[in-house]
Amino acid sequence: MNIVIRSVASSGCEQIRMAILFAKQILQKNLTFFSKNGPKKSFLSILTIWNNSEFRIRNSELLKNITKKVRIIFMPFKPIEELTFTDDFMFNAVMKNKEICIGLLERLLEIKIADIKYLEVQKSLKPYYNSKGVRLDVYVQGSDKIFDIEVQTYKPENLAKRMRYYQGIIDVDSLQRGTYYTELKQSFIIFICTFDPFGLNLPMYSFKNKCLQSDKLVLEDETLKVVFNTQSFNKENNLERKAILNYLYNNKASTDFTKKISTLVEDLKQSEKFKGEYMMINIRDYEIADRAKKEGIQQGAEQKAIETAKNLLTLNLSLEQIAQATSLPLEKIQDLQNQMRN
Repeated sequence: MNIVIRSVASSGCEQIRMAILFAKQILQKNLTFFSKNGPKKSFLSILTIWNNSEFRIRNSELLKNITKKVRIIFMPFKPIEELTFTDDFMFNAVMKNKEICIGLLERLLEIKIADIKYLEVQKSLKPYYNSKGVRLDVYVQGSDKIFDIEVQTYKPENLAKRMRYYQGIIDVDSLQRGTYYTELKQSFIIFICTFDPFGLNLPMYSFKNKCLQSDKLVLEDETLKVVFNTQSFNKENNLERKAILNYLYNNKASTDFTKKISTLVEDLKQSEKFKGEYMMINIRDYEIADRAKKEGIQQGAEQKAIETAKNLLTLNLSLEQIAQATSLPLEKIQDLQNQMRN
């Protein structure tokens, strides 16, 4: 019996060692971690990072008392030990801690939060069947406030319109049918960016709706959109906020609060439950991306064959010849011919 390790990314001896250790842990527990063919099939699949080669491990200690055929397939994702607070999966895991969530919001926004009634990470909102849905990183609801906290490590196409849509969809979701607009809670859309989205080198950008004819007149809709630029942490005057932005940008904890976050981050890296969930989310994302890629290639090939068939029809070749040349069904060639005639 062999363990076959197939790979698709860059090499790394340490990564290989970690994957083998991880495989050993799973195999010793005799668990089906993931199976492309479903739980009834007797093989185990584990996904992680590797190089463009294949390794066969013969007569390994891993195989003792193991009756299942094991296939380990590797995919590119960030190693657990390299995760920081700004990585989506880690950020979401840390923010599940109620004390840290409240502490972060209070320090970033300079407000007091008595308590929060509801906290959810990766919350999906889609108010209507045919509307565009969103998945919020961290959604927090207090007695009179709602917070959406997003972390951006790359510049999105249009940050401003994304914030506008998030605001609208949160309002629709939070206001139940038959209730009054006055029951809308104060809302905060917060984007923490590891880059400067507006180019003014400010550590914090806050936005409210104001009257164009009078700067003193503010539209009291109780909404606030805040964008933090961690790159410019040195320009922040508030010491607590500065320490958080510094930690987010440089991963350096300098205050009791940021040290508390850092400790939780390191504890999570050692958690077997966290490691398993991290592997599973990467497996899911890999499968989705791989399936989309294959479907895209298939659709592209079919479209190319259709275009070729149209060109061949103009040369007055027989339908059978065109079907043979393009591998398209004869019925499809006939349909294309009818379309072109019409």
